[in-house]
Amino acid sequence: MSGPGPAETREDASNDAATHLTASPSAATSQARRAADTLRLVGRVAALSLHRPRRPDQRWDAFWRGVTQGSLREPIIWDAAPGVRNDEIRHHLHTMAAMMDTSLPVVDLGCGNGAISHGLTGTFPSVLGVDVSLEAVAAANAVHAHVPNLSFRPLDATQPAAAALGAYS
Repeated sequence: MSGPGPAETREDASNDAATHLTASPSAATSQARRAADTLRLVGRVAALSLHRPRRPDQRWDAFWRGVTQGSLREPIIWDAAPGVRNDEIRHHLHTMAAMMDTSLPVVDLGCGNGAISHGLTGTFPSVLGVDVSLEAVAAANAVHAHVPNLSFRPLDATQPAAAALGAYS
């Protein structure tokens, strides 16, 4: 009779069980870490929501005032110097254009100073940039006034009535 005897079968079974036991703690540890990370994230989001500004428009105005005056200390990631992050922006525009009807106008919600809105004009026939910050809209209009088929309007998109009345007026 060929094949393993009873002693070999027990040994193989115990090796399989040992392998299973050593793999399980690793998987369980990984799951426990993910669960702990999720709980920390939920706690952090809850804590941050307690401190969210009552008037986000005023906070954004202060931010864009700092940008305009050059007093902002942190870099503005969407305002990369020519050639620095343009590949990333082009990638996102290309991906977006593949999913949208590019024969229609587009609205850039939260347009800030209009840097991305300006990039959208190469893909869409007309671009409307809207932002809650009057300072941002003023900066966008000042910088991009010469760009055809590009306009900017202040709009608080969290207020549906304002969006319905003001976006295309």
